[in-house]
Amino acid sequence: DVQAQSEAMRAMLALVMAGADSAALRAKAEVLAEAQMAALPDSLRPSPADVSQQLDQQLRSMTQPWFRYFIGYDPRPTLRQLKVPVLAIIGEFDVQVPPDQNLPEIERALLEAGNADATVRQLPGLNHLFQPTTSGDPSEYGSIETTIDPLALETIRDWILARIPEGIKVVQRT
Repeated sequence: DVQAQSEAMRAMLALVMAGADSAALRAKAEVLAEAQMAALPDSLRPSPADVSQQLDQQLRSMTQPWFRYFIGYDPRPTLRQLKVPVLAIIGEFDVQVPPDQNLPEIERALLEAGNADATVRQLPGLNHLFQPTTSGDPSEYGSIETTIDPLALETIRDWILARIPEGIKVVQRT
């Protein structure tokens, strides 16, 4: 089921990146939704009206220019041009930018740039917003009281302070 869903979503995103119109995307989304609904027991199936409403909402997002740009954007060519100091941090439980997939690619691109000052780190126990979590589930973002974990702030602070030339006075407020 997971494999079939992944393939269907890849096909849907390929249509978005190719500039498919709303009708083509809707047709693909309906096939995907039908397969998902068929796998659910009757007691858990949403009404056809709810499914339609959810599809409408998703299609509105997927057809926005920013979304089309976002899913097709590959940051590696830009990273390969950076010669300035770079700090790249990703939370251990980031499900939107998975660290195992992204950190090696970021590091590789910065090395290919010949960047002499690149720091790439995974921050333990944090999500995409650098909040403490054990799951990384985006539905938790609004319910986690911590806006940004001190570990993320300390990592950024320490990285910046390490790059300030000697002789420049730094005032730290607590």
